[in-house]
Amino acid sequence: MIVVDSPKRKRAIRNACEVADRGFHQHATATVRRWLEDHGITTEKPFLTDAPVLIAVLYDPKAPYSLHSVWIAIAFMLLQATREGLGSLPYTPSAADIKALLNVPQHLQLASILPIGVPRETVRQPRKPLTETQSWNQYGASRNPVA
Repeated sequence: MIVVDSPKRKRAIRNACEVADRGFHQHATATVRRWLEDHGITTEKPFLTDAPVLIAVLYDPKAPYSLHSVWIAIAFMLLQATREGLGSLPYTPSAADIKALLNVPQHLQLASILPIGVPRETVRQPRKPLTETQSWNQYGASRNPVA
């Protein structure tokens, strides 16, 4: 993991990510573009320069279970940030190559960038009821006993 607090480096990361996202948005299918619009997702990434700190989370794709392990580590970092009164939102750049900006060895891959800072506002996300997110004994089955 690389912690980035240099405004100049954060600006360079943001620029690289926005360039990559513009390419992603341009080549996305109409369905994906509509989904992005519906969710307010644009190519602008101000959180990459607004956050006091970015954490670039890297992994070695040749190591066993590396991607699984790195996302478990990310989950724990997010839980700890929340416990400390901080906020974050994992950002997974579509194709941004920031290795040169951070002097990352070529064999490592970027899993996510975590912008860490004090949230401007507390927003509670609506939660789906458990009946819409869980199944019992087989996919799509409710808790009613299976005969």
